[in-house]
Amino acid sequence: MTTVASFVCGFVGEHLARSDGSARDVYSNVLAQALAGNDPPYAKGWFGNDFRRRSRDQEWLISLLLSNVDMEGYSAGRLWEYGARIGQVAMARGIQKHACDEAKHSRMFARIAFSTFPRIETEQLRDRLRGCAPALNLTTPAANGVGESHDFEELLNSLILINLFEIRALFLEKLLTPVLFAHAPEASRGYLERAMAIIVWDEVGHIRYTADFLADLANQGYEEQIIVSMREFQSVLNRLTEKEMDEDSRTNSSFL
Repeated sequence: MTTVASFVCGFVGEHLARSDGSARDVYSNVLAQALAGNDPPYAKGWFGNDFRRRSRDQEWLISLLLSNVDMEGYSAGRLWEYGARIGQVAMARGIQKHACDEAKHSRMFARIAFSTFPRIETEQLRDRLRGCAPALNLTTPAANGVGESHDFEELLNSLILINLFEIRALFLEKLLTPVLFAHAPEASRGYLERAMAIIVWDEVGHIRYTADFLADLANQGYEEQIIVSMREFQSVLNRLTEKEMDEDSRTNSSFL
């Protein structure tokens, strides 16, 4: 296994310390095999350097934060709808808890943006950003109220995709935190530290619940299928990440 893959597995493993030991070991083995020769770019030095270089541009960073508001809210709605359709109760509960967290993150990123760059806060922008996050909690009725049976491969692929995207999110948020401190007024830094710690904690929880399901399925005999699918999806995510970094990132957010 390459150094980068080892670093990713170790980084994720440290954050999953609260997980059941046996499940964590099974998942870590699956992840390690999926990442062998398939290094995520976001764990490489050049990626962090490029992220920090771009973040010196206030307009780029503002655009990133406002995009996070939008994407977290969008993900919340999609996850909630998907969780409402799943007949497997524990999995549905995990996905809908995840959706609630994403809606919370959407609201938090709006405040993070305003706390870091007070000059952008206007009543109009506050209203527009507020509309990005659906009002969800675990007592919110499901849209149809009836779980559906899903193809096993669809559910498995969904768990893998969520897991891999959350790992990427964890790395990006670790990169983002010190960048915010570099731009924010001194009075805002305490809030930013607490807010980012909450978001990171939630992302770890999202990795954990999907990792536990994947470990359980691996123990049921699906380990090789999980590894193959995870390797394929990670390759796609790597290409997507590199494409995003190659694109012009100076375009102003549509919110401004």
